[in-house]
Amino acid sequence: MKKIIVFLMALTIVLTLSACSGDEDVVTMRILSGQYTNLTEKDYIINNIIQDFEDENNVRIYFETLSEGDIYTKLEAESQSGV
Repeated sequence: MKKIIVFLMALTIVLTLSACSGDEDVVTMRILSGQYTNLTEKDYIINNIIQDFEDENNVRIYFETLSEGDIYTKLEAESQSGV
């Protein structure tokens, strides 16, 4: 249940960003998750939920699963490099 709530919160953010975009440009969002480590579950989310959402809302979502320590390290490195 916690995984579903986290994923729905991320989709809400994406939907908000796409609604704020007044033009037809594709909005891009990256989701870094430490929750979905099971390969079958990750494939289901990417191929069913994310793909359908992208098609319906003109957004592009990059979904990565990392350990929580790796997520922190990646975000810290990107914030220092200005990405």
